[in-house]
Amino acid sequence: MTPEGRERERLLRSRRNPRVVEARRLARDPREARREGLFLADGTRPVLEALDAGLSPRVLFYHPESPEAGAIQALCRAAGFAPTAAATGILSAVSTLSTPQDAVGLFRRPVHDLAAVLAAPAHETIPCLFVLDRLQDPTNAGALCRSGLAAGMTGALATEGTVDPFHPRAVRAAMGASFRLPIVADLPVSVLGEALERGGYRLLGLDPRGSIPLAEVRLDRPTALLLGSEGSGPGGALRSRCEATVRIPMQAGVDSLGVAAAGAVVFYFLRLRDRLFG
Repeated sequence: MTPEGRERERLLRSRRNPRVVEARRLARDPREARREGLFLADGTRPVLEALDAGLSPRVLFYHPESPEAGAIQALCRAAGFAPTAAATGILSAVSTLSTPQDAVGLFRRPVHDLAAVLAAPAHETIPCLFVLDRLQDPTNAGALCRSGLAAGMTGALATEGTVDPFHPRAVRAAMGASFRLPIVADLPVSVLGEALERGGYRLLGLDPRGSIPLAEVRLDRPTALLLGSEGSGPGGALRSRCEATVRIPMQAGVDSLGVAAAGAVVFYFLRLRDRLFG
């Protein structure tokens, strides 16, 4: 029998297997997964990105006939972890997607220290990070992490009451960015505000009716960009700490951009303007 045939014979098929039972429980309760320091990578691309970023899986199910099976096996071998070849029914049982893919896993969350993120020691440029305050849509959070990493933002901070940046939908929208961008979540507003002040950061709020246009902002010192909730924008204690609020100029008849699009515009403008336009 070929190795492929032997692997098909060893496919995990029982939904009562303890690993499957635990994975289903945590996949359907992201808050419990968060309490245990885990997140769900639901789909082949999130699984591959998490493995490539060096994150440790607690459990990983994959279909051995997947085109990416070899890559999953190789990355797991390098990490000293044995993934579980599973039947399609097991992947469907664990996955939260309407159309499950060929891999799903629970991974340990990356942990970053707030002081280290603010110091941004790995960056030669002026630190520029963003703060998510009370955002509720995980897709927006993930998209902001993706565009933030692409533009060269040095980190992301999330206040208490903000959606989990490692919610399964956020992970999928981030396309691997949340595994590489330093993220610190669940920060009390008072702690975050004081830490930014100690770190020498100015805080700028993004607001459609902001006091200054984006073109007037220069990245000449450590900066944190405050992105508020999708409905009401930045507010409360953090807004009162803002040095200024910033608006994106738009054509008449357009009230505002969605938070993910607005964040991407500002990220690229702040990080790449001098490089692109001198």
